[in-house]
Amino acid sequence: MFRPLLLAFLILFALPLQAEENGNFRFGGDAYLAGRTAVNSTDGLDSLFAFADRVTSAGALVGSGYLAGRRVTISAPVGVNLYAAGATINLSAPVGGDALLMGDSIIISAPIDGSLRAMGNQIDLTAPVGKSALLAGQEVYVNAPVGSDLGLAGEDISFGPNAQVAGMLHVYGYAPDAFEVPASVAAPDKVVWHPSAQPGMGMAGGDFDQEPGFWTRLKGFVGQIIVVGVLAAILAAIAPQSLAAIRARALEAPLRTAWIGFLALSATFGSLIMLMMTGLGIILIPVSLLSTFLLALVGYLIGVYVLGVGVAKMLGRQAPETFAERAMVAFVGASAIAALGLIPFAGWFITLALALLGAGGLMIRLFAPGFYTELR
Repeated sequence: MFRPLLLAFLILFALPLQAEENGNFRFGGDAYLAGRTAVNSTDGLDSLFAFADRVTSAGALVGSGYLAGRRVTISAPVGVNLYAAGATINLSAPVGGDALLMGDSIIISAPIDGSLRAMGNQIDLTAPVGKSALLAGQEVYVNAPVGSDLGLAGEDISFGPNAQVAGMLHVYGYAPDAFEVPASVAAPDKVVWHPSAQPGMGMAGGDFDQEPGFWTRLKGFVGQIIVVGVLAAILAAIAPQSLAAIRARALEAPLRTAWIGFLALSATFGSLIMLMMTGLGIILIPVSLLSTFLLALVGYLIGVYVLGVGVAKMLGRQAPETFAERAMVAFVGASAIAALGLIPFAGWFITLALALLGAGGLMIRLFAPGFYTELR
């Protein structure tokens, strides 16, 4: 099963190598650009994926734009969503959906129909935003209407004559007497000040500064146990024999198994850098991210199951043989890791070690890697 998947991955990786020498690769209506300079001037593309020192989107996109570079310029309409990262981002064409922008200097001079999320050093918003906007930077300047809620965080926040917020205005890091919000921007009862808070979710309203209560935390704690326990039990039901072998290996040599897991996750996540270095290999970055996520998730679930078996053995019980016993062990492991995760500082490292243990056990089961092996 895994050899065909590996072969398919290698074939997919080889596709960009057959592209034109100028770094232009087309597939399924999308364009993939890379190199020192990436410029698209073709209208009607579905989506554009571009990674270069200078990236320019000068052709209207039917779909979304995924752009990264030192200087990123969008001078043609984007039909759906825009995702851009760079030192300088200049958006001078409309976006039909949402926009997520990350950079040092961000200039937005064209309307965005959806929501806007921008993070940078200097942010200038001079065009309307149809829905909500969340802006975080050193210097933030707003001179355009926002159709819903607006969240602002920065050391220097200023408004222009055209600034207007239809919903609530959330200002983070400032006390009410820090500066005055003009009535033309938002009425006083529409301004919410968060002196020590950071921008968070739930822009529609609510008290951002309150810590979650006891019952909220308890609900999340129990929910975590249920979700993790169910997933681990499903995994045990799908592959009971393989999981038993992985469990035995992990309990027999936990340090070596965790080390193999560390190497495996490092390889999958580190492949991002190698793919970016190839230029056109950017097409496979989602595959690398998905592989890393799946390996970490499955490794964590395996680690939870191994922990549950270890706890059960400490209590004098035998290794699980039926589905009911495996499910019980899975929930024991889920409860144990949830409790261990509450330990300040150490809880995160325990969870990480458990994921590495499970990922390493999976890699040993699939590929049987060995150290100090003589090659002939």
